Amino acid sequence: VGRVGRVGARRCGRADALPVGGGTGKGAVWDRHSESGADRRRRWLSPSRTGWPDPLRAVFPQLVVIAVDTHRSVLFGQAAGKRLLRGLGNSILPGNLRHELIDEVHWVGAHPAFSEARRLLREHGIFQGPTSAAAALVGRWTASTRPGARIAIIMPDEGHRYAETVFDDAWLASLPGWPCSPPSEPRELTIVEPGSEADWTWLKWARRSLDQIVHDEVGKEGRSH
Repeated sequence: VGRVGRVGARRCGRADALPVGGGTGKGAVWDRHSESGADRRRRWLSPSRTGWPDPLRAVFPQLVVIAVDTHRSVLFGQAAGKRLLRGLGNSILPGNLRHELIDEVHWVGAHPAFSEARRLLREHGIFQGPTSAAAALVGRWTASTRPGARIAIIMPDEGHRYAETVFDDAWLASLPGWPCSPPSEPRELTIVEPGSEADWTWLKWARRSLDQIVHDEVGKEGRSH
């Protein structure tokens, strides 16, 4: 089971779902046995390290693993582009990313993540950054849709790094589209597609590889013509 599984069992008692951010090694979906030297260096830059699903599923077989990404990140099939939300997403697809471990993927734009970070501080005194806030946002919705489920959330980035940005009213006011009303729930997708910084979307990944996702989407497009 390993240390991660033992710690998870001791701290949580039970975990039914795990929303966790995907970025430069944010922990949930990386295979340390298949990674290259460059992948390994990216992974060890991550605050939350690696390898969460396998050891946790050894303890909690029912665990639903939810990847939290952001728009215009290539990790789950979107095209690379400019991203306002730092810490989530990547413009390079690491060779050690294990898509087949993932049950759901959520793409959270910067605005919902910033709003959630400020809500966590205002309402709960939790001072975490927007990567953590994006996972918390997804976790909160997941709990609302799975009554009785216990949700474990990894929060890797501390809020002090964002004191002059996400937690600064003047900086936020300078952003196009801010202030905004964050969505209360994600919009479900049937295919991978990008959104705006104000959007929050999700897709049933169903433990498929990225190639399977692409193949299934090509098949859907073919049937629609």
